[in-house]
Amino acid sequence: MILIPENWATTMPALWGGLKVTLNVAVTASLLTVLWASVVTWARLSHNRALRLIAMMYIELFRSTPIIVQIFIVFTVLPAAGLRLSPYAAAILALVLNAGGYLTENIRAAFKAIPAGLLEVADALGMAPLQKLRRVILPQSLKVLVPVTANTLLFILLTTPFVFLVGIQDMMMQANKIQRETGDFTVFLQITLIYVSISLSIHFVARFLERRLSSHF
Repeated sequence: MILIPENWATTMPALWGGLKVTLNVAVTASLLTVLWASVVTWARLSHNRALRLIAMMYIELFRSTPIIVQIFIVFTVLPAAGLRLSPYAAAILALVLNAGGYLTENIRAAFKAIPAGLLEVADALGMAPLQKLRRVILPQSLKVLVPVTANTLLFILLTTPFVFLVGIQDMMMQANKIQRETGDFTVFLQITLIYVSISLSIHFVARFLERRLSSHF
């Protein structure tokens, strides 16, 4: 029999409100990260040396500094430079820039993993660039991209607790408020279980998609 603390029923409404904010931030940041990482990957693989250099500098910068520092820089330094963002926009921008550095390298690795022989066969068959992308590159790269993209989504989800530091009313902020008002530290166990449940759901969906892709390609 699983024993659930009695007070969890009373704290859940506040946490539910914070959870909706957390999921909103995570989903928005995830979608924008995929788009941003695709653009940076294009620059990273470009024949233009300047574009490659800029992309590499961006990747190393954001992979070599803590997300909490990046959030504070976006929230405090950019306004001093004349670019004022709401706490929500600043949090999203920091998460996208941070996760984008990791996902870019994963996408690049997926494209590089495509056997050169397949590309040569596609060229020999006279496939147009878009046709080669649809029939060769995407089917091969998706088998690698699905798990690494799922890991990036998990990474974004698990870094969202930092956004409360800039005033976002997410689940972590609600948990902190509950703990300060009631002195009950079990609320952090409660949100831990919520994070684990969401993370496992993402993992199972990714595994399902991975198996489907393996059976089709």
